Amino acid sequence: MIMRARTSSFSALARSLGGFTAIQLVGFAAPFIALPVIARMVGAAEWVHLASAQAIGSLTAAVILFGWWTAGPSEYYRRSGKAARALLYRQSVLERAIVASVALPISFVVVAMITPPDFLLIAVLANLAMASYGFTPDWYFIAMRRPAKLALYETGPRAFGIVVGVGAILLTRDIIWYPLTQLVAAAIAYLLMIHLETPRSSGMTVSLKSGLRNLRSNMPIAASNILGAAYGQLTIPVASALATNGALAPYVAGDKLYKASRFTIVALGNTLQGWVLSAETYRRQMFAISFHIGWGIVGGSMLAVLTPWATHLLFGSELRVEYSTSIAFGVAFLFASITTPLVRNVLIPHGRRRLPLVATALALTVGLGGIWPFYSAFGVSGIGLAVAASEFVSAAVNGLSSIQVLRGVRREGRARPAA
Repeated sequence: MIMRARTSSFSALARSLGGFTAIQLVGFAAPFIALPVIARMVGAAEWVHLASAQAIGSLTAAVILFGWWTAGPSEYYRRSGKAARALLYRQSVLERAIVASVALPISFVVVAMITPPDFLLIAVLANLAMASYGFTPDWYFIAMRRPAKLALYETGPRAFGIVVGVGAILLTRDIIWYPLTQLVAAAIAYLLMIHLETPRSSGMTVSLKSGLRNLRSNMPIAASNILGAAYGQLTIPVASALATNGALAPYVAGDKLYKASRFTIVALGNTLQGWVLSAETYRRQMFAISFHIGWGIVGGSMLAVLTPWATHLLFGSELRVEYSTSIAFGVAFLFASITTPLVRNVLIPHGRRRLPLVATALALTVGLGGIWPFYSAFGVSGIGLAVAASEFVSAAVNGLSSIQVLRGVRREGRARPAA
């Protein structure tokens, strides 16, 4: 009987993993329909300006999400009934809208400060297209373990927007369509999702007062996520102050592959988080951690070996990444994969919300603080080494912090998440 239950559990996990992986692979591949076209239409300066605007937009998205990506699934499992869970999602939208009202204007000002006037409209739209990920419903469907819904309301619309945008770019020779069509497609999908998937229930409404109160309680998780996004997304804007556009352009190409490849870590984390938290045991926790370590080794090795070839093929010989940089990306990928289950499955669900914040603050200090000395010593490849060093610090601190929690889970068989 026990063996049958375990077999059923792993079969469900395999189906969920296959569904989420396939969807995330679409999200991984979709931008690379457009990026090779754009890379051949703009110069090195525009290429770097576009990447900087997108990086700031990604950081803005992390601010707008305000911890929901990490804490949302565990909050979902603390509620029972469709109406209560729908209310949770609507509450998250209200809170994210409050944050966006402050974060977006600041993001636009920063982009305007670092972008030439003749490229500003495209840069602002690219920034906004990335920032719109702050309203993603991903975490809600991850908790539900419904990959088809994720495809319907997130990955599918954005991929469709990119394809339409590429067609418009080829017809008009204007890259403004790349962010514009993504933005329109995502906005329509998000609004439909709220209307169709989280209907209002009698006597259950969201309020501004509760939204502000929840923002305060989510502050530690949000701060950790924002700091993590900062050392991941601010690398290029900071490095652009040190390196010339021509020298930095190949690194930008490799960085796009590195960040896109991290979607595979997200896909794996999405699947395993729901599986682990729905019926937590020590065995499930260790399976998830081991799986992430294994994928970190495999995926990191592929990134280290294949990135120079892939950037040459996709973007041309001028944007080919050197092996010294791709190896650094591979190491960073390994440690990012290791960190993911420790934060999402171990520390946050068990109330250790401040520990990831400390780890991320240390990683940010090492990552951004290390750009200048590493660049001075090793050139552009040193920027990648700074990224790898920051991911190592994050994995080490979160790993040490998780040991006590995992011991408790092992001792009790199934630990009760902290309120």
